[in-house]
Amino acid sequence: MFFISERFNRLTNNQHIFRDLFNLPNRFDFNYTALYFTKFMKNNISRPFDFYDNISGFYDEMISFDSALENRKAVIKNLIRPGMKTAADLGCGSGLDSISLALAGSDVTAFDISVGMIEIAKKNSLSMGVKINYVLCSIDKISNEYYSQFDIAVSLGNTLANLDPKTLDTALKKIHKILKKDGMLLIQLLNYELIRKKNKRIVKISKGKDETIIRFYDIFADKFNFNILKINNDAPAKYELNTTAIYPYTRKLIKKMLKNTGFKKSKFYGSLKPEKFEESKSGDLVVIAHK
Repeated sequence: MFFISERFNRLTNNQHIFRDLFNLPNRFDFNYTALYFTKFMKNNISRPFDFYDNISGFYDEMISFDSALENRKAVIKNLIRPGMKTAADLGCGSGLDSISLALAGSDVTAFDISVGMIEIAKKNSLSMGVKINYVLCSIDKISNEYYSQFDIAVSLGNTLANLDPKTLDTALKKIHKILKKDGMLLIQLLNYELIRKKNKRIVKISKGKDETIIRFYDIFADKFNFNILKINNDAPAKYELNTTAIYPYTRKLIKKMLKNTGFKKSKFYGSLKPEKFEESKSGDLVVIAHK
């Protein structure tokens, strides 16, 4: 039997989506599967490096890497200023931002905790003809050899939300140290205040020829579970679920943490374009701060 998470199924108004998507009968018992899946998931929360290793094999397909790269190149090109020669990509994933920075002319060092993601990133860099220094390391443990080395540090794609508050505090201190004087930090998080207010738990449903990938949240008081459910379209019982904890940081908290770390001139936007941040409307929480 094909089980879907209880928290996922609480979206009563969306039950027809899943019935249509997987040809489920109207009698399909969401409440029963809910109880089963909640019990299952309590013991299946992955640490971030395991989570990203597990999804690395299909990550680029999930995010439509080629089209995402075209969009990101345009964004990075508009953000890079003359004199920004060295860049750190913090949580590089499969290399989307690292490659964009390199194509914009920066000398890039990319950090990530996932062996699988770095391997994919190296292949992507090679295919794009750019040279990037990839380092297997968490942000909070970056070596002092990188102190005062970077004109810009970027952490896009909601990366910092993977860090618990104590680790994030340490990570921000490290980021401050690796930047040169007046260096710029660019952060992209999701606007969790809006997600929580609207109970917007479904991130995206991507249906391909062979597989469907559903990204969704379980929303709790102090953290979210971020779930990626990959289902074989021909045999729905063959599914893969990966879950990790993320932390719903708000503008107020990020502003306070940056100030306490020593950053100055922090500005907040609602997207990477950038647009004005509006708590009730903006999908993203984008921060630009300077050392």
